[in-house]
Formats: sequence, C-alpha cells, structure tokens
Amino acid sequence: MIKIRQKFSLLVNDDLTSGPIILKLAAFSAPLLLGNFLQQLYSTIDLIIIGRFAGRTAFAAVGSTGYIIVLLIGLLVGLAGGIAVNVAQLKGAGNYRGLSLMIHTAYALAFIAGVVLTCFGLLTARFWLRLTQVPPEIFAGAERYLDYTFIGLIPGIVYNCGAAILQALGDSRRPLLLLFLCSVINFILDMLFVAFFHWGIDGAALATVLSQLISAIILTAHLLHVTADYRLYWRKIHIDKPSLQAIVKIGVPASLQATVLNVSNIYIQTMLNTFGVVAVAACTAVTKIDGFFCLYFNALGTATMTYVGQNYGAKLSRRVVVGVRTMAAFGVISGMCLCALSTWYRFSLLRIFTDDQVILDVAGRLFVAYIPYFFLLAAMEIYSGSLRGLGNAVLPMTIYILGICVFRCLYVFTALRIDNTLSTLFAVYPFSWIITAAALFLAYNLRKRRLLRELQ
Repeated sequence: MIKIRQKFSLLVNDDLTSGPIILKLAAFSAPLLLGNFLQQLYSTIDLIIIGRFAGRTAFAAVGSTGYIIVLLIGLLVGLAGGIAVNVAQLKGAGNYRGLSLMIHTAYALAFIAGVVLTCFGLLTARFWLRLTQVPPEIFAGAERYLDYTFIGLIPGIVYNCGAAILQALGDSRRPLLLLFLCSVINFILDMLFVAFFHWGIDGAALATVLSQLISAIILTAHLLHVTADYRLYWRKIHIDKPSLQAIVKIGVPASLQATVLNVSNIYIQTMLNTFGVVAVAACTAVTKIDGFFCLYFNALGTATMTYVGQNYGAKLSRRVVVGVRTMAAFGVISGMCLCALSTWYRFSLLRIFTDDQVILDVAGRLFVAYIPYFFLLAAMEIYSGSLRGLGNAVLPMTIYILGICVFRCLYVFTALRIDNTLSTLFAVYPFSWIITAAALFLAYNLRKRRLLRELQ
C-alpha cells in the first residue's frame, strides 16, 4: 500500500523532471485540455444563447468581432508564455529566489498591460470594425460587444498570468477547477441576462466580463494565501528588471507572432464580411467549433513547453527528446480522429448554435473546406512549444510569420481573384498549416541535435 501511495504521489506532484514520462505528461495535460475546453465555453455559451434567444443579426454581430478578439487573446498568450517558460525553467533549476522575483514581476506587468490595452481598445474599437468592413446592419451590436471585451481585459490578463504561473509550476488542476466554477457562473448569468431579462448582446458580454472578474479574484487570492515558495505578496509586486527582460525575451516574440498572424486573420475576416451577414453567421458557428480544436492543440503545446522548460532547466536532455516525441505522436493521432468525427457529425454540431437552414448550408460547406486538416495544428503547437521551452522564441515566431501570415495574405490576394468563393477563401488554412508544420518540425530537429551536444 505504501509503494502504491508513493507511485501515485510521484505521478500527481508538480515536478515534471522525474517519474514515468507518458503518465506525467498525461496527468499534467489532462487538466490543461479540460481547462481550455471550459475557457472556450465562455464565448461559445454566449453565442449559443444569443443564437437561440436574440436572432441571426445579434449572432452575426458577435461573430464579426471574432478575429479582433483572437488578436487580443494572442497578446495574452504571448505574455503568459513568456512568464510560463521562465517560471518552469527557474523551478527546474531550483532557483526559488529568482522564481519569487519572476512571479511578482509577472503580476505587475499583467496590471500594466491590462490598463494599457483596455484604454487602447476602447479608443480604437470603431476603427477595427470599419477596417474589417463589418456590415452596417450589425455594426452597432458588434461595437458594443467589443467595448465589453476591452473592459474585461484587465481581469482576463490577471487570470491568464496567474494560471500561467500555476501551470508552469506543474499545477494544472487548480486553474481547471476555477474555470469549471466560472463557466457555470457564466452560463447562469447568460441565461439570466439574455433569456430572462432580454438584454441581448449587452447581457452576454456582461456575463462574460463578470465571470472573468470572479476567476481573476479567486486565483489571485489563492496565490496570496498559498504556503509555498511561489506565494504572492502585494507589497512585493514590482518590476524586477532582469525578470522583465527574461519575460520580454520569450513573451514579446510570442506576442509579436500572434499579432502579425492575426493581421492575416483580420484580412481574411475583411474578405469574409464582403460575402454578407449569412456568411458571417455561418463562419461564426464553424469557428466556434474549430475554437475547441485550437484550444485542445494549444493545451498540448503549453504542456510541452512547460515539460521541456522544467527538464531543460534540470539539464535532462534525453527526457526532453522522449517527451516531445511522445506528445507529437499523441497530438497528431488524436487530432486526426477528432477532425474526422467532427466532420462526419458537422450538422449536429452546427445545430447547437442555430436552426437557420440557410446558415447551416453555408456553414456545412465551410466546415468541409478546412476542418478535416486541423490535426496539422497539433504538430505546429507541439514543436513550437518545445522550441520555446528550450528558450528560443524567435525561431518559431519567424516560421509562423512566414508560413501563416505572409503566405495567407498572398494566397487570399491571388486566389479570390481566380475563384471568389467562401470555399476558396477557407482553403488558405490547410495550405498554410502544411508549410508551417513542416518548417517547425525541421527547426526542432536541428535544435534537438544541438541540445544533445550541449547537455552531454
């Protein structure tokens, strides 16, 4: 019995540098996967309830802000990634003084970034909507929803910062439990504000902001009261220059990558908006489903980054290589299965959002155009995460910019002149994924050889 308890304790503890690799990765990744699933439910629940109770116009209005919101999320992911890699490496190296300085710097940076982005967003919301040529009949609703999104940025960034810290330390369970609680709160508030009070877009957006605020408060309260080396103290929250430089080294390239990539997505959204409200509504339903795929593969990438960061910090090169190989195989195979199943049952999934047959017909065609190839994103996220875990954020950033942003813009500019259809527009995704996944695979293997030489 004692041996069983010892094995179980080894499996569930926060140290990823010891224990069976496959079981460690599974135990750490599972809460991340579920957590990202719940996080996607925030906006998905909004759309389901809006689609059911507020109609086609409101549904399209919220959907038209999708790529702008993804741009903001990309900035948050970049910041969180910079924090996570450094926290993981400091923990792996056993540098607890540096770990404390890193955590307090991260929180200071989160508050500053939140205030700056909120002010910037509120001042430029109308500009972004005009830039993407949002149809006039849904412009006002889209602007209101975007304003609420910017208002919720401060608690959103604080939550992502705190969650990144816990996950980098190997604790992916507490963020999961917190997300489950706040998803339930979000659903209750959505039903109350939209279905009962009939506040429409404003009610759905307000429910999301309040849920984000609750999650940020609870997670911060945990860090303030935990009895561990990574405890947060209000009086110690400040910018430590070396810690800030370390975060910037990883976080800025990741944020820049997300920003530049979403320039191409905004360009795609602009082209999509020219096809009218039905096309926007159809795309909204499909992208909310593909959002779950994105977060699934992102969780695998985050787990890989944390695992590699800790083991690289502990100079366990062989463990790094085996872990990345295991995660890549799992990600690609599971991704192929999920893509095939979702494509087969696409109309059942789409009817969750709307029963409008016109929208369903268009959404079905979009689904087939690119969802079957989504598994390629698994390879991209895992190899990109492994490179960041090794401390190299510039190389994956460069590959993403060339393979996703530059290629997509060139493709859309030329392909739509030849065949101006939605299917042609959305075929840009699988082509760009193939190019980027191949380049990241090559880059990781070149870096792996150097790693093995360094740590021999």
